[in-house]
Amino acid sequence: MDTNRWNILFGCLLTFIEVLNFISSTGITFVKYSSDDRFIGYRCVPNQTIFEIENMFYPTRCSMLCHLNTTCLSVAYQPETYMCIGCRANVKKWKDPYETLPGSSLYFKPITATDCKDMLTRHYAPSGLYEIMLWWSKKIITVYCDMNTDGGGWTVIHNRFDGTTSFYDRRFNDYENGFGMVNGEFWLGLKHIQELADQGFSEIRLEMTWGTGKYYETYKDFKLLDGTNYTLSIDTGSADRSPGIDNARTFSYNNGYPFTSLDRDMDGHPKSNCAKDDGSGGWWYGFCTSVDLNTRRGGGRHDGIVSNHPLMASRMLIRRV
Repeated sequence: MDTNRWNILFGCLLTFIEVLNFISSTGITFVKYSSDDRFIGYRCVPNQTIFEIENMFYPTRCSMLCHLNTTCLSVAYQPETYMCIGCRANVKKWKDPYETLPGSSLYFKPITATDCKDMLTRHYAPSGLYEIMLWWSKKIITVYCDMNTDGGGWTVIHNRFDGTTSFYDRRFNDYENGFGMVNGEFWLGLKHIQELADQGFSEIRLEMTWGTGKYYETYKDFKLLDGTNYTLSIDTGSADRSPGIDNARTFSYNNGYPFTSLDRDMDGHPKSNCAKDDGSGGWWYGFCTSVDLNTRRGGGRHDGIVSNHPLMASRMLIRRV
């Protein structure tokens, strides 16, 4: 190779290095957006819309606006009208956050958040449905994030309010993998709950509704131990409870027990399966329990609030702290 060619090649190499250094110094990053044929002709609904700009002639500039906005998780572009719409929504399982816009396409940012605390701190996201990537298995799941209660960042793992989903007549496989609809009544699944809690020091919150009253219990250092036994572990000394709960009948009693279901008896009762007693359902049982939010009736049971009556509604939430 002659000298001139060497000089040209060397000059190109230096230019390439300078461009890389410039990109590194300015913090520029490259993100590959993905599309989904199921969302051709859709945009996000108004309450999920961050910006809506007309006369955006280039789709690359539209995606750049979304990339530069930390709250933007997807973008809709309609080439006929040059409409660019930035969205908070990133859920690809349901179309609840979207409405029709003929001729448009939706493009999604890569999923990087690993829980709802991550969604809050990275994207300042409001309460709603989001897709997250679990930190260890890298599995993508849809969760409901509560960004309002006690500072937000809560991943909801259990929700009951209208009786449309059965929480009782379930086998262990259902409790392990989850059931119901995350935009309604559901149980997220023990294996997902365990992985979320294993990501870092976590807390759990139980919410119960009875009559006009709303009650809660929270505990720090929540974990599910012993592999697929999913043994409940909480710091009972950190308990914070709303007024009106009998301290002798609380979730603390369930600490240290594996998860029992109709077809998997792991409780502390020597002669019976507590999951079968009085429609109790899958739960962490010792010598049975006075608190069980997966019972057959209503929103579960909490004898520390009311005995012999089902709750009207219940939720369970976890958060990395």
